[in-house]
Amino acid sequence: MVYFQFVFAAITVIILGGALLGRMNFKAWMLFVPLWMTAVYPVGAFLIWGGGWLAQQGAVDYSGGYVIHVAAGISGVVAAAVVGPRLLKDRLENNPSNLLMAIAGGGLLWLGWNGFNGGDPYSANADAAAAVLNTNLATATALIVWMMLDVFMTGKSNVAGMINGMIAGLIAITPEPAGSTASGRSSSARWRPSSPGSRCDTCRASTSSRRSTTRLASCTRTCSPAPSAA
Repeated sequence: MVYFQFVFAAITVIILGGALLGRMNFKAWMLFVPLWMTAVYPVGAFLIWGGGWLAQQGAVDYSGGYVIHVAAGISGVVAAAVVGPRLLKDRLENNPSNLLMAIAGGGLLWLGWNGFNGGDPYSANADAAAAVLNTNLATATALIVWMMLDVFMTGKSNVAGMINGMIAGLIAITPEPAGSTASGRSSSARWRPSSPGSRCDTCRASTSSRRSTTRLASCTRTCSPAPSAA
C-alpha cells in the first residue's frame, strides 16, 4: 500500500512536469522533483486522505482528483508563471515529435488509470467494478466529444486533440469514479455500506469532528440501508 501511494505522488509531479517542459533544464528538474514531493504533495494528501481535515468537512476524493490533479494544476500554473515563457520556436511549433509514441503513451495512460481507479478499494468488490466501468465510459465519451468538436471547428479530426480529450475524461472521473452506478446512488461514500447499521467513510471521519454528533446523525440517515419490511 505504501508503494501504491508513492506511485500517486510520482504521477502528480509528472503531470506537473508538462507545465515546465521547455522551461526548465533536466538538472533543475532533478532538484525540483524531490523538493516538491516533500513540501507540497503531502499537504493535500494528508488534508483529505486518511481522515484529514477536509475529509472531516465532508470532502470526498476517491482516487486523486484533489490530491493529484488540483495540486498538479495549481503548481503547474504557479511554476510556469515563476519560471517564465517557453522559447519562441517552441510556442510557434508544439506538435508532437512522434505521433505514434503519443498514441502509445496515451493508451498506456488509459490502461494504467483503470489500475489505480479500480485498485483504490484494495479489493475486488462493487466499488472497484463501478470505478473501472465509469472510468472507461467517461474517457471514451470525452475522447469522442473532443473529436466531434475538432470536426465542427476545423473540418477534420485531430489525433493529438483526441488524446487531450481522453486525458480530460480520465481526470474528470477521478474524484469519484465509483459514484455513478446503475442503481442510481450518487456517491460511493453513501453506498459503500453493505449491511444494515454499517457506517460509510464519511460517517467514520465525522466522529473526530467537533460537530460530530450532528454530522454523524445526518450521515447515518443518508447512508445506512433502510430496514427491510417485515
